[in-house]
Amino acid sequence: MKKKISLILVLCFVISLCFSIPVSAIENTEDIVVSGQFTFKLNEEGNGYILIGYNAAEGGNIVEIPAFPDFSKAPYLSLVEIDTNVFKGVNVVSITIPETVKKMTGDGFAHQGTQKVYIKSLVNWCNIEFSNNQSNPLYTLPFGSGSELYLNGKLVEDLVIPDGITEINPHTFANCNSIKTITIPKSVKKIGVNAFGDNNNLKHIYYVATEEAVAEIEISNGAFSDECTPFIHYNCKEHTVTYKSTTAFCIDTVKAECSCGYSWLVSRVQNEHRYVGNCCDNCGKSVWGYKELDDGNICVYDYFNSEEKNVVIPSEIDGKTVVALDFKDAKNIIVNAETIVVPDTVKNISNVFINYLGLNTNSDLQRIVLPESVTQISGLQIGKTITVMGVPGSKAEELANQKGFEFVDMSTIYSVNVKNAEIVDGMFVVDEIEKTEIQNVLKPTGDYSVSVTPKYNGVYSTGTKVSVQDKDGVTLKEHTLVVKGDTNGDGVCDVLDCMLVELARNNNTTLAKSAFLASDLAENNEITVEDYQAIVEKAIA
Repeated sequence: MKKKISLILVLCFVISLCFSIPVSAIENTEDIVVSGQFTFKLNEEGNGYILIGYNAAEGGNIVEIPAFPDFSKAPYLSLVEIDTNVFKGVNVVSITIPETVKKMTGDGFAHQGTQKVYIKSLVNWCNIEFSNNQSNPLYTLPFGSGSELYLNGKLVEDLVIPDGITEINPHTFANCNSIKTITIPKSVKKIGVNAFGDNNNLKHIYYVATEEAVAEIEISNGAFSDECTPFIHYNCKEHTVTYKSTTAFCIDTVKAECSCGYSWLVSRVQNEHRYVGNCCDNCGKSVWGYKELDDGNICVYDYFNSEEKNVVIPSEIDGKTVVALDFKDAKNIIVNAETIVVPDTVKNISNVFINYLGLNTNSDLQRIVLPESVTQISGLQIGKTITVMGVPGSKAEELANQKGFEFVDMSTIYSVNVKNAEIVDGMFVVDEIEKTEIQNVLKPTGDYSVSVTPKYNGVYSTGTKVSVQDKDGVTLKEHTLVVKGDTNGDGVCDVLDCMLVELARNNNTTLAKSAFLASDLAENNEITVEDYQAIVEKAIA
């Protein structure tokens, strides 16, 4: 009976959308989440949660706010906004703000006592939109009386704004008593009202730019306290800042010295990162450098993990399709790569093995896998004999013949079970898939095997990776599974998928290639009302 009622509700939702009622007007009956002492509500956009309640009797005055309110269902939406009014009268002693937060509203920290604020990302903290100074937990009365900022557990005394930040929002570091020095990079073009107001212990402010360049920066009235003005220095002859550091991971403690004689220790972002998979395990930076093309797809131009031996270039990065490789201006060199796997979405390859791989007679490279989709290869220079794997009659075989390399027909390694899957740009599009069937999408031969990596734990959905590996576990081919109707990749076709398709149909959002194929149920190569109607029918079936 409950299932029938749910289906009726979904059908009502469908009918309302067909009559152009906005998606945001549909009430989600599951938009409230209670987790421990916290209460969260789904925002109007449906892409994140707002903190709307705090049980002080249960949580006390030491507050650790989670980044992901609900792990009971996928996709796992993050906390993006905090209504600080929930902390009125709590007398918060310390609070942890997750790096997913983009906005803080209310005046919940007015008249609070000493604060200890814990964060994990200065980049995120600089980008948070505070509605006023009392929505920032650094706020104290009297001003600057005792608030302290901690970055990854370390007290911030010498603040270095990360290079690349263009704007420091109003109230971001106001009233923070722990800050003694501030270094502001030349990338900063605007400093908001009260951004550094009432910092009692602040003694030195360094602009890593000339005084003439700083004149072009928009500094709002009250960005700094009047008492700070004598401490502002510029990176000119009188005040030049230098850093002394040892190689470490991306967060590193270094010694900063000014030519005026003042020195201090500071934690700042370095170029070295600890990459696990496709991102840095410490700061989250992507292992891939890419640029967006005019058609919305992307070209990969750099790779930052010099230690990886099995380099599998993904078909999608940040929801965008990889269609080209061009490493002419790459700053990083893969010195240990033994196998390079190019995805089936790539069409053009330029300058990939010149500056990028630094291939010569001492290179570790043994084989490259080139898909049939590649139609153009230029600027290719390889100084040793390798194995090229691909499809007969393709650019891969042509390259092998030109260079005198060994060519391996990929069909001798595995075959595709076309009865269960349609192949589009190397992605396996299926109507539905069971756990016991997924291994049958690919049929390996000999010593080769198939490995399956679900997008979520145990959930075989759009985004699941199906790869062919050799006897040593090295990936030689990787495909993405696409389950029709499962647009958001959570393993089911439901009202959330209907909403995403409707948004895509109205050009309010752009779908990744895998999500697009999951949504194109009418198979007309565009998202239309027919696709929307089909996905609704699938959701209520």
